[in-house]
Amino acid sequence: MSDDYVLEIVEISEGEIVLRTRHDHNTLLTLKFSTDALDYLDNRYLDVAKVMLNAGMQAATGVDEAEASLFIGRRLH
Repeated sequence: MSDDYVLEIVEISEGEIVLRTRHDHNTLLTLKFSTDALDYLDNRYLDVAKVMLNAGMQAATGVDEAEASLFIGRRLH
C-alpha cells in the first residue's frame, strides 16, 4: 500500500490530536479536547480520539474496523 493512502494519528500537544497523511504530513482533521474534557477523561483522551477517528473512517468509507486499521497508523507522541 502506498504511503499516499496511509493516515496517522499524531498528538501535537496535550489534548490536540491530528489525523494526517503519512507521506506529506498534510493535516486532514484536528481534535482538540477542552480542559474540562481532559480532566473528565483522566488521561484516556488518546483512546477516545483513536476510537472517534476509527469510527469516522469506517462511517465515511464503509470499511470494517480491521480494514480501517490498515489505513490509519497510530503514531502518538
